[in-house]
Amino acid sequence: MITSTKKKKYTDQIGVAIDMGNSQIKVAMAIPTSKDYDEMDFQELVQILPINELLEDSPNQVGLNSNDSKFISSFSMPNVIAFPGLEEGTFTADATTDFEPNTFLKSFIIGDQVLQHEFFSQSQTNSSTQQVNVTPPLNPHHIIYDLKKFFLPSTAPSSNDANNETSCSSSTWTFNVIPSISSKLELPRIQIHSKTFTPPEILSRVYSRIHTLLDKYLQQQQEEPIHNPELRLILSIWSCCTERQAWKDSATISGFNVMRCMNESTCACLAYGLHQLSEISRILVLDWGSDFKCSDMMSEDYILEILNSASYSEFGGEAIVNLLMEKCQERMQKEWKRNSIHEDPRAFLRLRNACEQAIIELSNKETNSEINKTGDNERTTSLHTIRLNNLMHGLDFEWTLSSSDFEDILIHSQLIDKALFKVQQFIQSTPGFTQTDHPNTFRHVVLCGGCMQIAAVKKKVLEFLSNNSNFHPLSTIHDSIHPQQVVVRGAMIQSLMLTSPKRSRDFNCLISYILPLSIGVEASNGLMQVVIPRNTCYPCRKQSILQQVQVQEGNVIRIRVFEGERVMCRDNHELGQVVLENIPALVGDKIDVTISMCHDLDDNLEVTAHALGIQKSLHINEQSTRLSEEEIYEMVELAEKLKADDEILKQKLQAQHALEQCVFEMRQFLETLNQHDEQQQVTEENRTAVKMACAQAVAFIANHPEASKAEIEHAQQQFQEQCKTLVQQYPFVRPSNNSEQQRPTTKPTFDLDVD
Repeated sequence: MITSTKKKKYTDQIGVAIDMGNSQIKVAMAIPTSKDYDEMDFQELVQILPINELLEDSPNQVGLNSNDSKFISSFSMPNVIAFPGLEEGTFTADATTDFEPNTFLKSFIIGDQVLQHEFFSQSQTNSSTQQVNVTPPLNPHHIIYDLKKFFLPSTAPSSNDANNETSCSSSTWTFNVIPSISSKLELPRIQIHSKTFTPPEILSRVYSRIHTLLDKYLQQQQEEPIHNPELRLILSIWSCCTERQAWKDSATISGFNVMRCMNESTCACLAYGLHQLSEISRILVLDWGSDFKCSDMMSEDYILEILNSASYSEFGGEAIVNLLMEKCQERMQKEWKRNSIHEDPRAFLRLRNACEQAIIELSNKETNSEINKTGDNERTTSLHTIRLNNLMHGLDFEWTLSSSDFEDILIHSQLIDKALFKVQQFIQSTPGFTQTDHPNTFRHVVLCGGCMQIAAVKKKVLEFLSNNSNFHPLSTIHDSIHPQQVVVRGAMIQSLMLTSPKRSRDFNCLISYILPLSIGVEASNGLMQVVIPRNTCYPCRKQSILQQVQVQEGNVIRIRVFEGERVMCRDNHELGQVVLENIPALVGDKIDVTISMCHDLDDNLEVTAHALGIQKSLHINEQSTRLSEEEIYEMVELAEKLKADDEILKQKLQAQHALEQCVFEMRQFLETLNQHDEQQQVTEENRTAVKMACAQAVAFIANHPEASKAEIEHAQQQFQEQCKTLVQQYPFVRPSNNSEQQRPTTKPTFDLDVD
């Protein structure tokens, strides 16, 4: 890192980016100078940020390499938080002591302060020569980690999960988790002593610490210190709806002005400047971090569009940590003849942390190495020793692991091969992809995430890309930036775009997302009239006309809003309803209603209904009854299975609606003739025949709800034949221009073989 010696005069709005991983939190801050942005190079717009000097208690930062030092400087710290001093001298969760929520929220340590605590030290002996630790003892039940999981609907625990208590308390976390009753509307809670807290409450403490560090740096670098500077935040997250709002709430509580929540894959594309591509290009983003995430994207003229995305937690970095822990436990059982380490939460946490450090060290090229000679081949092998004294029952554990041993463990587990098989399935399942609409092959591939530092992982990925027909022979593989810094760097670029006083074209990148489900309103017979189709890019605004809506008792019209892929509204998910009151029409009248829908970038939906001068809107935000990611997947899957049946039902309902429209238009035509037939040209016999034909058609619809499309079309043909004589005999009758209340009449719009 480069330390600035001259204080700068910065703007009031400071762009901040945070990438929250399961094991690491990456933070970046860009400070635009006061020069003219149109005259500056893009890379000169960011002041170097020597923030590492503020982290006296966090010496193990992951910074950018020297080639990146001109652009954005950042720091990272372990994503772990602990609450010491609650139960000194004991490690049982049910110990009694005075505890107040306010004290809990103020007394905590995070990051390296936790991992450098004597709790995680290799030796658990209290030697007199050892440096005295001023912090109180830690309770393994009060060390919170993997916070990101609690914001993801696919991994957060729910009361509906089988064997939930066992999975939450013993095998996944050492702290006590109270599952949510509803995985869609409520996040699980974390219990510390006798109190429970939501994940946003705990995460806000982490954000508060970050805010304090950034504020401290700004105070030191200003000629005139800024009081309460506005830190405008970009969050890179992989979640939707309620979970995304929970992230925002945590940061807002901490004093940040949250500007945008961005998909991590979008941030990765921004980091490599792929939003500036002049021609249409298809992009594959492989983010192999704590989870394995794939995104199929398209870039065209400063627009990034997400075509498809998927996440596989079973192949992520946490799965690799668990794999190494299993190998360690196998060695322990052979040496100690003991039961599972899950029985001892202290030992579990120490081993988990040691395995994480081992993976980091074995993935780092700068570690000490030895030369292995096999025939004529030589390769450099990194070494790392997992050494844990007094781990469990007074026994010590030690294992010297080489990078080749670690690579063999990964290969034999087939974890990498299974993940790449998922990638192949993902590529072939992109919704709405056609060769005429988009390029047939990927021209750009972005590799990011901490697991991409593992040599075996990256080697397998590169082999997969080179042997796959979906990738162009000249495809560009972007892997020059430190894989753990790609996402936070892209988020930082977006933050800079939004905080720049003068935005040139380089700063105007439109990030577009796709709707996973169609959104529409209920039409006649319960049919769903789609207003915004599935896979539509948002932010967007769409409008549609809902025809022949009946005015109900009290002169009101109720428009029900749904999302889903089924033909009938009863099979879809209801979002709410718009109620138009005081309609200037009679009860039973049918009028047309204009429906407008606006879907913004933050996943908020506004539905507006307008008819006869009356207008009403419905706001559906992220915290409303929107479906979770799992429910969306299930609904789409069910719609695909029942697609053929739904198509038959749709055609039948359309035929029924066409017959009803014919009857309505014929009645309107007959009424117009009655008003302007001064010479009584229409005989009573003809009038009665048409009225009877209309009544028979209406009765057929009411008495034959199970009629097929062909039967309904046959009934429509009979109705048209019965009315054909009247339509042929009498020409158009136009009202006099003297009356404003008279309306011009037309023939029925159904098809008749007449001149």
